[in-house]
Amino acid sequence: MAFTPFDTVWIPASARFILFGQTPRAKGVFNIYTLEHGKLVLLSEWEKPEGIKAATFKASPISVRDVAVVDYKGKLNIYDVETGKGKYEVQAHTHMGNCIDGIGGKGVEFGAPEIVTGGADGCVRVWDPR
Repeated sequence: MAFTPFDTVWIPASARFILFGQTPRAKGVFNIYTLEHGKLVLLSEWEKPEGIKAATFKASPISVRDVAVVDYKGKLNIYDVETGKGKYEVQAHTHMGNCIDGIGGKGVEFGAPEIVTGGADGCVRVWDPR
């Protein structure tokens, strides 16, 4: 599949990483890869409704491994990396989301999960997906 990559993130406590991007048809790319004997192996490939611009695992504990992303329509989505299914969605910005970061997690020792997004609308927003 031809696509433009925008972000890659290692899946915590694993030998896998996710590549995010956009196809020429403006669909989102969500591909999970691993390294086997020095070669990249595609493990999972999911097409999402919109191109994905940026991602983070920082608001999710290692045991859960949910990835938060911002897309070309300004949505913040949280996906389960094992199934590729969405767990949370909100219209974060009126235009494309440009960047995302997070902190915390769902356990008592981690604190509240907080995500910050920046968009082409000139806004920075903080989210608590609980």
